[in-house]
Amino acid sequence: MTTSQRKTQSERNKRVADHSNAGAPAVVNPAWIAKGVGLMLLLALVCGYLTLCWLFYQGQWQLVLHPSKTITATPADIGLPFENVAFDVTETGQPRLTGWWVSAAPEGPFKDVTFLYLHNGWGSLSDTVAQVRQLHDAGGSVFVFDYRGFGKSEAVHPSEKKMNADADAAWAYLTGTRQIPAGQIVLYGDRLGAWLAASAALRHPAAAVVMVSPFPSMLPIVLHDPRGNGVPVRLLFHNAFDLEARMAQVKQPKLVIEKKSTPCGSGTLDKSPPCPAPAEVRALYERAAPPKVFFDGAGADTQFLQRFLRQYVSASTRPAK
Repeated sequence: MTTSQRKTQSERNKRVADHSNAGAPAVVNPAWIAKGVGLMLLLALVCGYLTLCWLFYQGQWQLVLHPSKTITATPADIGLPFENVAFDVTETGQPRLTGWWVSAAPEGPFKDVTFLYLHNGWGSLSDTVAQVRQLHDAGGSVFVFDYRGFGKSEAVHPSEKKMNADADAAWAYLTGTRQIPAGQIVLYGDRLGAWLAASAALRHPAAAVVMVSPFPSMLPIVLHDPRGNGVPVRLLFHNAFDLEARMAQVKQPKLVIEKKSTPCGSGTLDKSPPCPAPAEVRALYERAAPPKVFFDGAGADTQFLQRFLRQYVSASTRPAK
């Protein structure tokens, strides 16, 4: 083989080798593969955690509010005549809220007084029948309603903001449709409803406010609920119903009642509504601005309520001479 032939063959062999090397797969550093997999797993964990936080944020109302859509009892079951009321009509003519109107007995000692009853956010109107009886026995008229998301009211998820708006709608119904003077309306809030009563009192000139077993805040209950484990509850929770911050702002006469005979649940996965500790109720009373009265539940609730009404409300219901 001549020198020229050997050179040509060498160049041919080099081209074949270069072509073979070009088609061979590149070797990837295993460390980069491990880093890529780790990053993917981290992103998946972050997305999963953010989804968990979002689900908690969207469903947090279920930790403190437990609505029922069924009505299983009415005042008629205990011999009280009542009127079904639908109010807060939308632009389409559909009422958002439903309630009951129970008129005071003609001989009632406070027949000019109307109790706007704000229930505790558990069940529906059916669970208020016994309390309606008590307020009627005290001698006044009673208006009680279901917030949106409860009973036969509009089927939406309830929230602190919506319940505040619903309380305003109930006030507008009493003062507008029924033409009841503001000075004849007593806001009566049961447990979580006490926050609504105090909040409404800051916006409306009610005659007085009655708060039964009021909670300083619903946040401690949520913090002990296992459904909030693993998420930043304090950062995400916005339905705290913080009554403690409002007690000193309410200027109307206030009756704070520690209801010792009320059945209480745990407030988490229990089927019964929770109750505050006696020390919490007393602490709220201490924070309240005067005039104020405290009742520790020892004795007849109705008689004590009547005494409070005689002292702070009945004078304001009398027509001017």
